[in-house]
Amino acid sequence: MNDSEERRRELLRQTRRLYDDSWIPAVHPRYGNLYRELYKGAEEEPEGGSFVFRLALGILLFVCYVWMDYSQVPVMNVNSDQIVTQIEKQMDVEELQEVWKNL
Repeated sequence: MNDSEERRRELLRQTRRLYDDSWIPAVHPRYGNLYRELYKGAEEEPEGGSFVFRLALGILLFVCYVWMDYSQVPVMNVNSDQIVTQIEKQMDVEELQEVWKNL
């Protein structure tokens, strides 16, 4: 980074602190990341999502289900046929709303 870029970033940080302004101006989506970096600063790390964790958990549960089905092993007195039955079961929306209201 050259001196003028560093000076510009420092002036932006000082202005942001002075006015406590957290908005980002409306820009074309193509340039949105550049403006976010300028206005938010490079010191802030973007928050990570939970997609990888949810994907791994889903794959693990699916593998466990396939293992239960293949081995015909009941886990906690539940076998794979009962799981499929509960998934296919039609839920009554009014009954479900009553349960949530009572919680």
